[in-house]
Amino acid sequence: MRIANTLSFIFIIAVCSASGACKSNYLEPAPKNEAKDFTRELPPGMKGLRKIDPSKYPDFGPGLEDRDGMLQALAASAEYLSHASSQNYFPYLDISHDRAEATIQAFRKDLTSAASGSDLNKRIRDRYEVYESVGWNMEGEMLFTAYHEPIYEGSLKADAKFKYPIYKRPPELESDETGEKAFWKEASGNRRAAPARAELAAALRGRGLELIYLSDPFESYIVQVQGSARFHLPDGREIRVGYAGDNGQDYKPVWEPLVKSGKLKKEEVSLRRLREYFKQHPDDVEQSINYNPRFVFFQERTGPAVGCLNVPVTLWHTIATDRNRKEDIFPRAGIAYIKTKLSKSPGAAQSDYAGFVCDQDRGGAIRSAGRADLFLGTGEVAEQLAGQTRAEGRMYYVFLKDPLVAAEIGELGAQQQKAQQQRPSAKK
Repeated sequence: MRIANTLSFIFIIAVCSASGACKSNYLEPAPKNEAKDFTRELPPGMKGLRKIDPSKYPDFGPGLEDRDGMLQALAASAEYLSHASSQNYFPYLDISHDRAEATIQAFRKDLTSAASGSDLNKRIRDRYEVYESVGWNMEGEMLFTAYHEPIYEGSLKADAKFKYPIYKRPPELESDETGEKAFWKEASGNRRAAPARAELAAALRGRGLELIYLSDPFESYIVQVQGSARFHLPDGREIRVGYAGDNGQDYKPVWEPLVKSGKLKKEEVSLRRLREYFKQHPDDVEQSINYNPRFVFFQERTGPAVGCLNVPVTLWHTIATDRNRKEDIFPRAGIAYIKTKLSKSPGAAQSDYAGFVCDQDRGGAIRSAGRADLFLGTGEVAEQLAGQTRAEGRMYYVFLKDPLVAAEIGELGAQQQKAQQQRPSAKK
């Protein structure tokens, strides 16, 4: 799994638990005069979606703009749902695993054959039910930020320049059956909570678990926040790494102690400003980084960046949401439609944006139905875009109507059987 421990770490306010007024799995609407808290958690057991009346459906027409990109994301969601393990996360509300699979199958066809945005909008209204995120305040308000896959210089060996490692997963690290909770197995066989960052870094040092060395300690930290990266080695080769687990500790933003101590103003916090600050104050790097107890491990990989569903993430069409609990608050691999403001080039002003995405990743820093992170690609431009992405908006999920599910599942089964028959038999 990966990933999206997200560049939005720059902006996130410290996570607050749900109000004591919340009872069972119901979240009270936020008071009208309350400051917006997009980190406000849902109570245990509550889902982040609610079905809405067709009169409240948005216009889905603009979602046809990047058809090819969304088809790529849909293929990844279909791959995930084809694995038996994905059934463990359904039903979600009234959405069965069959309905989730049928939705991907049907939407691929509708997206491909839609003659126009208005045609696609009509197809969704006729054939799908729509669910809206409850948001941070039970009124659907959300905050959208972004993440990326960085490209940095790195080395397989430590030297005077490259001395800040990222690590492979240690054998002592174990996970529960959900893969979400981490444990540390001691020599006695007993399990305890995995150590926080500072203790863990000391325990890992010198054990041969170093995967790549970087020249900048803050870049090493950014790789952990993003959950995947590419490295240019001194000999000209490129190595890619991806998420291989974490210590299960809650994320805390690296900038928070700097703001609290008056060294930075909250309104000026950005990735660029943090880079500048740590260059000017190198003695503050270690203490600031250790403020975040969460620690991420990596493995070498090939191919594109993948999300926590272990399928490729797609530029502009993958989102990361809260997947840090036993029961997801949003449905895995689901088709979502986001309405917000984004800029498509570094430094450009934000403008209205609406598009389809698939929920395929985990935001390690996200503990709320009021936040989502959009994947914006690889490299420096993507980093700049992700760093400037922060806007409010709304999010909707679409699922095929129940009476249409059986036909789609039947067709999907026939396609899979045909593909199996055409696959050459293995010969020794």
